[in-house]
Amino acid sequence: MIRLRGVVFDMDGVIVDSEPIHYLCDTKTLEDYGVVTDYEDMQRYIGVGNEAMWSDLIKRHNIKATVEELTKRQDYYKEKLFSKDKIVAVKGIRELIKRLYENNIKIALASSSPRYFIEKILMNLELIDFFEALVSGDEVLRSKPYPDIYLKAATLISVDPKECVAIEDAAAGVKAAKAAGMYTVGYKNPNSGNQDLSLADLVVDRVKDIETKIIVNLMD
Repeated sequence: MIRLRGVVFDMDGVIVDSEPIHYLCDTKTLEDYGVVTDYEDMQRYIGVGNEAMWSDLIKRHNIKATVEELTKRQDYYKEKLFSKDKIVAVKGIRELIKRLYENNIKIALASSSPRYFIEKILMNLELIDFFEALVSGDEVLRSKPYPDIYLKAATLISVDPKECVAIEDAAAGVKAAKAAGMYTVGYKNPNSGNQDLSLADLVVDRVKDIETKIIVNLMD
């Protein structure tokens, strides 16, 4: 078992139950360019950064647009659909973050979402002050499932990755955290689709289980 000094959270599907709205933003963007897809097909992109997602979709569907154009259209829908009253924290996440903070565990966030969106979500949830570091998918060379984003988060909080717990809801994120050398918890969020979390060191159905099954023991 590791010595716990830091916890690195994914955001979408872990801190905020946002995957259904992300799916709507992405499919509306695709429809504007004449592409009709479905939830099963889009599940592969949960936890994947915009650059990688749009680049792949452009190739697969022969879309006559650039990554920048698709991202700009996606942002338009995010502004419309991610209103404050629709941003809901995952049950139990506030309590977990506050417990860690009160026990002097360093807290970071590693999300494939762009920084402006990360800050908007955390400010609306009144959680941003608990985080010592935020890393977006735009700030690393390679997005998840590569480990870059988790390694950068560990560096920013000055904690060895082997002394960090990562909390993820998506297959790409679990692969990234494990590749970074972190103890990885897979949270089975039903709104994140059928994600393969089998590489995680621990898989839970409730955020509360993260604290009762592992965090308390690691903080002792």
